[in-house]
Parts: sequence; C-alpha cells; structure tokens
Amino acid sequence: MFPALLLLAAACGGQQDTHAHDHAGHDHGHMAHYTGNGLTEVVHGYRLGEVSGPPTAGKTGRLSFRVYAPSGRAQTEFEIEQTKKMHVYVVRKDLTDFDHVHPEMAADGTWSTPLTLERPGPYRVVAEFLAKDDQGVTHHLVLGTDIEVPGAYQAATLPPPTSSTAVDGYEVSVDGQPVAGRISPLTLRFSRDGRPVTDLQPFLGAYAHLTGFHEGDLAVTHLHPEQQAAGDKPGGPKLDVAAQFLFPGRYRIYIQFQAGQTVHTAPITLQVR
Repeated sequence: MFPALLLLAAACGGQQDTHAHDHAGHDHGHMAHYTGNGLTEVVHGYRLGEVSGPPTAGKTGRLSFRVYAPSGRAQTEFEIEQTKKMHVYVVRKDLTDFDHVHPEMAADGTWSTPLTLERPGPYRVVAEFLAKDDQGVTHHLVLGTDIEVPGAYQAATLPPPTSSTAVDGYEVSVDGQPVAGRISPLTLRFSRDGRPVTDLQPFLGAYAHLTGFHEGDLAVTHLHPEQQAAGDKPGGPKLDVAAQFLFPGRYRIYIQFQAGQTVHTAPITLQVR
C-alpha cells in the first residue's frame, strides 16, 4: 500500500449486504479523498487486525476483525458514512467472487457479520471507514488483508475486457476509455429487453456503485455516478461516472444497482491504459 494515495469517491453504505459469484464520501460523483487502496493492513497508524473468516467453503460462517488506533487500543469511535459505520468488500484472488457487507461492532471494538464464501482459496478483505480520533478529527481510511478458505484453490481465468455485461435480464454497457492517474469519464447505460431502463432505484444512497479491483495486486477503487439519488426519484437509463484508477491494467468491476426492489450485481472487466 502507498499511504499517501488518494482514491476517487466515497464509501458506500446501506441496509443490504450483497454477494456475487462470477463464472465467466460523501457527494456522489465528486472527488472525496480517502487514504489507502486495500493493499496493506496499516495506514497512518490505524491497523486492521485479528481478521478471521468462514472456516469452510460453501457454509455460512462469520467474518470478524478489529481496527486498532495508532495508540494500540481498539478503535471504537467511527462516523457514519452513507448510513453505515463500516463497509467491507471481500473478493477472491482470481476476482470471480465478490461480497459487499456491513458488519456490526461489539462494545470491545470487534466487528462481525455472517458471510458465506462459496469456494476455497485466498480472499482479500478490504475495510473502509471513517475513524474519529481523540481530537475529534475523522480519518477516511481503506485497509486490507488476506484470508484463506481451506481447500484446493483453482483459479479461474479473468474474462477479457468488454464494453457490456448482463445480469438478471438487464444489460449494462460502459462507454469510455479510462486512463490511469487521471479522471476519466465513463458512461453507464442500462437496458432490458432492448428498452432503456428508467426506473433505477436509489440503493445505498446512489443509483449505482462500482467496486473495482486491479488484476494481480487487487488494489481497490469505489465509484459512484454523478447523478445524485434523491428520495424515491428513479434514475437511468444513463449514468455518468468520473472514474479514477491508480494503475494501468485490467480491473474487474462489480456494478451494483437496484431495480424492481432487487439488487443486481453485474461484473465486467475494463482495460485501464
């Protein structure tokens, strides 16, 4: 991890946890600085520790961990960011399985949540949060570490870059060429049965959430569209994203959106120049 790196967009929050199995801030759309990209357990003295995951593939277990302050004590003061105090992304090393969960904290600072990891192998756990220090200053941080689900690991081949993907009868297209180290405009278009989708529902405070992982090191970025979700106002069919990626290469992006009272997760591979 490079502690001084700044990524684009704020964390997502909300009332639902989401899972995807792939076989093949604050203001949305604005620059909100958080420190870290999930490649290390420690940033600015804050440490992700005592991380444990489900012991058996395919069976529901628990993900648990603590965040430690620079003083060495368990951090227990957190600010709410988009309705939640903790946002956790879990992805398999081959980028084929993805979970987005929101643990709850016990009095001793231990965070935990039920979690099912479908297949054995290595997984990256990324925690994003706003920690409040003794002076009342908040620190928006992204920490990460690895866990292992016992069993034979068979890595899947990452699907090649493409401009569209489909899930649950919906098609999502992504237009634009992202370039590392600069803001790159992307346009998302949603359709179903060949017709534009105009009834996207606000989900976790936004019309869509894009969580991307860099192939190889699994550096994470989290993005929202510029169109802000307000109340029950529907969105779509077009959403604009001011995307920023730190590194060139391939990213596996998980696009989450809600329509028909159901959350859908559409994976897509993008090439960043």
